[in-house]
Amino acid sequence: MRSAFYALLALTLAAAMSACEGDSFLTDATVIRDTIELAAPGSSAELASAIDITNAANGIAVRRPERLEDAQQWDLALRTTESGGLALRTFEAPGQGLRGAGLSLQTTDFEALERAPRNSSEYTSGLVNIAVGNVFTVRSRQFGTSLGFACTTFAKLKVVAVDAAAGTARFAIMANAGCDDERLVAD
Repeated sequence: MRSAFYALLALTLAAAMSACEGDSFLTDATVIRDTIELAAPGSSAELASAIDITNAANGIAVRRPERLEDAQQWDLALRTTESGGLALRTFEAPGQGLRGAGLSLQTTDFEALERAPRNSSEYTSGLVNIAVGNVFTVRSRQFGTSLGFACTTFAKLKVVAVDAAAGTARFAIMANAGCDDERLVAD
């Protein structure tokens, strides 16, 4: 009886640990697909200005980080550059002890891109200029789970349209709903 208990405990712990160490334990990838249009602040009152992929299992959310209720709940925000173009700004998690969001420009076609890189050095943070056709992998900001460990969501994003004069851009996005699972296509 005791050995059965320890075997069950070991299996449960292995599942919990593997959920944040690459592919989710014994699960298929759940990939959420969406098309999102954003507007840089001051451009459009109807459109949000940021994307939040941390809770992709409930859908990819849009946020307005300029509002207090959305201030810490976003990964990528659309911003106007000094030269008049558009860029994505990553969330940097100031003073939280958690890693912020990151972008990695890819040369692979959006549909063919199967995995996000795991290595943090492949991701850029801060302001990243965008152009139609750019494909990025996205690493969300870290967030705490109910089990007490930090989790990251991975996604791929393609810039579908840019209207710098209007301050708007449209993106195709696919996010893996699993914790720390870098697969970007459904199994």
